[in-house]
Amino acid sequence: MDNFNRFLSQHRIANREISRYIGAPDNAFNKIINEMSVPSVATIVRYVHAAEQIIGENKISIYSKILIDNEIEKAVSILNQISDADITELIKENKEFFKSLDFYFSTTQSKKVDPFTIEERDIYAEIKEMLDHE
Repeated sequence: MDNFNRFLSQHRIANREISRYIGAPDNAFNKIINEMSVPSVATIVRYVHAAEQIIGENKISIYSKILIDNEIEKAVSILNQISDADITELIKENKEFFKSLDFYFSTTQSKKVDPFTIEERDIYAEIKEMLDHE
């Protein structure tokens, strides 16, 4: 959603404008950005459709700009390797990536809606322990 918010800003579309366009209250998109509400996939699709209508840019182009960035590409690459690779070797080869997860996990603890399950936090704790013992 942060990428989408940046995209809207680049096109000078105010958050209240995109909210109004989908028929939502003026502060609806701000609530999503400020993590006061978690959007459904259908809601995201409605916002992207609205952006397409407002600026006249193809939906596929908008999705690629908001969903794919270097961090996501790196994460997908590593995730694709997890099932086939030795986890210890994968962590050694991608230390910086896994270390950067520490920042992400620690900053999400202060958010109103925790995006991680207990199991995901436990798995990360195991990864962190592996990193600390190297």
